[in-house]
Amino acid sequence: MSGSQPSNLSSVAATLNDRTDAFLGMLGQLAKQTGAMKTCSSKSIMDTCKKSIVLETHLAELEVQIKQLKTTSQKLENSVKLPKDALQNVESVNEALKTGNFFGK
Repeated sequence: MSGSQPSNLSSVAATLNDRTDAFLGMLGQLAKQTGAMKTCSSKSIMDTCKKSIVLETHLAELEVQIKQLKTTSQKLENSVKLPKDALQNVESVNEALKTGNFFGK
């Protein structure tokens, strides 16, 4: 028995050595994948941040355009109101000419 023990131990040691190498190889692969995941995650975060900045810029531009549209809309309302007021004045003058009532009496 004692004669077979050293060869048995060397076989176990060789197997253990092979498995240790395989385990270290797997750890190396895991480290590479983790590094790639960190890089991917960092890249993803940066892309998201860039997209967010672009969206914020577009939003600010849209807010400016909305304010301009509101101003333009108000100007259009005012320009439509003026002809209506003028038309009403003309109608009042026409009525006064027809009735001879120039002073609202």
